[in-house]
Amino acid sequence: MPQWTRRILLILGVAATLMGPVRAADIVVLAPGAFRAALEEIVPAFQSSSGHAVKLTYAPSAVVSQRIEAGAAFDLAITSPAELERFTKGGVVEPGSVVVGGNSVTIAWRRGSPAPDLSSDTGLRAALLAARAVSFSDPSAGGSSSNYFVSVLDRLGIANEVRAKAITTKPAEGAFPLAEGRADLAVAQTSEVAMATGLDSAPLFPNDPRSSSRYAAGISRKAAEPVAARALLDFLQSPASRAITRSRGLAPG
Repeated sequence: MPQWTRRILLILGVAATLMGPVRAADIVVLAPGAFRAALEEIVPAFQSSSGHAVKLTYAPSAVVSQRIEAGAAFDLAITSPAELERFTKGGVVEPGSVVVGGNSVTIAWRRGSPAPDLSSDTGLRAALLAARAVSFSDPSAGGSSSNYFVSVLDRLGIANEVRAKAITTKPAEGAFPLAEGRADLAVAQTSEVAMATGLDSAPLFPNDPRSSSRYAAGISRKAAEPVAARALLDFLQSPASRAITRSRGLAPG
């Protein structure tokens, strides 16, 4: 068990003892796949210390927002700050949403291989054309990194060439074919690269605002478990949880 997780369990276990018994709740959470690795560490610690259960459903941020728009039941949701602000104004989400992390689109390669030249469009174009295969998540699934990459390919004028040798994956798994040796390059968010092993990466056009994402967490106005959802939101903001978030490739909010 990671050191930070042990510290969370110790601190919050003591706090729970001091507060006395709390009714256990089932907290329904909608979250982007980018947060999966971080939540796989954070949520067990929260459950152990609080006695609550967390039921997670993962989808790209755009799909999370679509499900909220369609009336999906949830207690806490993680999606873009702009979307949560819109849902707050629409009376769907409680005021007080909190930014909990950020992501950047990167290009990745296997550790020990030459790094691609990302200093210019010419260098990037040459690297992508020279690659045996390029992996990224399926754009049709709504992933922000892959859809941004498609726009880059169109701008570079090599969309057909790269698509012909693309390996597309499920959301949040774009770096896996590279780690498995099936691709020479991958385009994925920092959190996706952090889930794979043996990879190095660099930001893809870091000065372009469209190449980065921020995520916020908010509580539904119709939450079945608003008190427990608030406890989870507070937990996500703890220094220990933020350290886990950072270690999983997500810059803390």
